[in-house]
Amino acid sequence: MSTLEPDVLIIGGGPAGTSVASLVKKYTPSARVVVCEQEEYPRHHIGESFVADINRLLADMDVYEKVKKAGFIRKRGSTFIWGHDRTPWTIEFSDLGALPGYSDGVGYDSSYTWHVERHRYDKILLDHARELGAEVLQPTSAEVLFDARDEIQGVKLSDGRVLHPRYVIDATGQHNQLSRRMKTREYDPELRNIAIYGYYEGAELDPDISGTWEDSRIAVITVPEGWIWYIPVAPGLLSVGVVTSHDALKRRGDVSVREYHESAVQGCAELVPLLKNAKRIDYAGSNTDIHTIKDYCYSVSKLYGRGWALCGDASGFVDPILSIGCYLAHSGGSRLAYTLNTLLSGETADEDLCWRSYEEQLRYSFQAFRRMTYMFYAFNDGKESWWWEAKKILRERALPQSVDGQSAFLALATGYGINRPVTHEAISDFGVNIFDDFKKHLVAPGTIKARADVAPGRVFRKTTGFHSEPWVVPIQGTGRLHPVARVTFDGRGEDSDLPARLFLPGPHARFVDALHGRTAEQALAQLGRDDAERLRQQVPSFLSGLVNLGVLSSSSV
Repeated sequence: MSTLEPDVLIIGGGPAGTSVASLVKKYTPSARVVVCEQEEYPRHHIGESFVADINRLLADMDVYEKVKKAGFIRKRGSTFIWGHDRTPWTIEFSDLGALPGYSDGVGYDSSYTWHVERHRYDKILLDHARELGAEVLQPTSAEVLFDARDEIQGVKLSDGRVLHPRYVIDATGQHNQLSRRMKTREYDPELRNIAIYGYYEGAELDPDISGTWEDSRIAVITVPEGWIWYIPVAPGLLSVGVVTSHDALKRRGDVSVREYHESAVQGCAELVPLLKNAKRIDYAGSNTDIHTIKDYCYSVSKLYGRGWALCGDASGFVDPILSIGCYLAHSGGSRLAYTLNTLLSGETADEDLCWRSYEEQLRYSFQAFRRMTYMFYAFNDGKESWWWEAKKILRERALPQSVDGQSAFLALATGYGINRPVTHEAISDFGVNIFDDFKKHLVAPGTIKARADVAPGRVFRKTTGFHSEPWVVPIQGTGRLHPVARVTFDGRGEDSDLPARLFLPGPHARFVDALHGRTAEQALAQLGRDDAERLRQQVPSFLSGLVNLGVLSSSSV
């Protein structure tokens, strides 16, 4: 290792840690990044099934093509057999194209993602981070050292060295070194579940349930005391897990977890014919044919502090019913890397604002998926209940009111609706074109050409109180957070049609403040000349969006 102290030291080399490492090295190549991973790779790890929006994050890491070429089984969507109605229903990632404002990304395909073998996948990610310039120490454990005031003093490596990085990132997964030390981990009392799972060789697929080996889906199937996942992870190899509550397992008395798993699987009529010739095996050198994870649904009350932050499963974990574990790890790692790049570059003096933005986005993501999980475990009679809840969750920040519940569920279940607030605020309320202009304002001011005045003679008035405050948001492809104005509305009730908030470039927020009782041209005159000229061409769609939202009304002079 270099004698220089690292800028960023990451404890844990899984999807979260490698996302941070790769994106910091990509966008801030001069940064000194060290990754400490205590296990030798390859090694077994749970979490094989992805959602479509993960491809966007892999593309930003420049690792998408490597994953694509690894030969993992393609995943086209998810099939649910839930509750009393045993008719399978399916969501297909290709249906994302029907959502407002959606377009496939440059350099990646969102019509499919993968079911992966984690012992291979994680090694691809860690090797990629190393190729980008991160120093990988493996196998190396790392212990965070604290002083008498509970401030981080350094990090002691298993070889005896003590490092003093500028930032320590805990990406240790469910081991969660820092939150356990600080006692900030809180288990969800509503989801005290246990997952019991194994891997079956010689298993088969039913096209109506799991698709084919070439184009597969995850199957999520309820059983009387919980639900089962059925995931093709390699040709002829299936991951089969049973999720149940601690109370349900306790009621079985002395039944072992192996016996409980076998009983649940054999009691699932849809899976019995698919596993009739299959054998459960010791997979990926795990030294057992049955695995358990207990009490895995939890949140963490403090996600960052002076010189440290949590990421991935170390920052919280939601039930795996929507297959979002690796997605939350990658998306949280991406957001954290953008935060670190901004701070390391010295482009902002408000470090606390950057961290508060990071924490808010993570909490929103966890809360949205947790609410959907509660809905699933309520065992509602119809899928329409889940669709309605998904629309309720997303309508505040991601999708227009006109989107139907099924599309909202698709947006949530694929990750599309969660992690791009600026994109979706703009798409929701003003349309795709104006978001392109927003991005130019945030990333490259001065690149928009002016055009003729519009909406002459119309006077606009506020129909609701609102205020703005400084905020920061990530713009993908820049590696940085960008300053915006966050607009929130006064007296917004639960059933309000107003969004919870808008993220606008500064000139747009000042323009809205200046509009009350004025025409658009009069409001533009309140801005500086450069801002007014850049904003002028966007006025028609911007004002139309605000009127449609109910933020403004307009009348003739």
